[in-house]
Amino acid sequence: MVFTSITAKVFTHEECGWSCITIDDMSRCMKCNKLAHDETNPDAYQQFTYVHLPNPFTTNTARCILLKPSKGTFYEYNVGDDLHIGISDSESMVHSYWFKGIIIESSSWQDAICIYKFQEIDESLSEFVSNYSHHFTAEYMADILEDDDAQCCEDSDRKNDRRSFLKEQLDIFVEEYRENAQPSAVSVFASTLPSDLRLKKDVINMKRKLNRLKFKIQSLPDKEEQLSGYIPTINSIIDQFDEIIQSKKDPDEFNMDNVPLPEYNSVDMQLLFDDELLSDANDSSKELDNAELSVYDKDVHARVTQLISSCEVLFREFDHFCKSLYT
Repeated sequence: MVFTSITAKVFTHEECGWSCITIDDMSRCMKCNKLAHDETNPDAYQQFTYVHLPNPFTTNTARCILLKPSKGTFYEYNVGDDLHIGISDSESMVHSYWFKGIIIESSSWQDAICIYKFQEIDESLSEFVSNYSHHFTAEYMADILEDDDAQCCEDSDRKNDRRSFLKEQLDIFVEEYRENAQPSAVSVFASTLPSDLRLKKDVINMKRKLNRLKFKIQSLPDKEEQLSGYIPTINSIIDQFDEIIQSKKDPDEFNMDNVPLPEYNSVDMQLLFDDELLSDANDSSKELDNAELSVYDKDVHARVTQLISSCEVLFREFDHFCKSLYT
């Protein structure tokens, strides 16, 4: 930061300890009323000291990068208010980007903060303004935002359209879910939300069976050493079930990130305004597949199914091993 204007100072009377911040010379101490310049006591002046305070608000704005509030001055500035930046030439004319492009002004930049000072910038600044100032006009910026070049990022309007489309599709999804989501009597894993509840129930029941099996093995007095090899396997499966239950929670509500929504297509959105095409689209509307309405991801379903199958194999092996021991 460059401090260029020094106006404020701290006035202190060493004898009584009184001090104040002032921009004028003090003639007397306001506490003990002693004169700072007493002709009868020349040593009295030595008891008064001035310490100059640096002022960050520059009055010389030549060849600087300047910072000031977008509205008003720093005297009315509050934390969080917008700031405006500008670059000044050797004549203190400040170039800044504003609503209508690059503007040149000077008076409104008094009491700004100088954050960097150049040695020489006139030639580079004038060359940049003459060559590129038209790039900062409202018309040019509008043309850039409407550019459909594949290398150009999507402008804010397209992003808003995409978000609005997804929000509408989410509303449709939630409405159809409420109307169409029904439990399946054929397969536990093909139903909608009830299938997730049943899947959780299967996990809990399987954990109970595994814990009972582990307790049974530990309670056998004679065969504990021969059957103790099952305990690490049982603990491993229980830990995997716990990991699934803790990491995969049902969301409190549907959102645009956890349901299968159609992708936004600008061409399709334009075609929506054609009445004939709209009528055809209404006739060919299709219902949502109940299998896609499950809150659990497919990989979680597959993992739980695999663990349950492993448990069934483990139970059969244990029964077979126990029969072989007692025959």
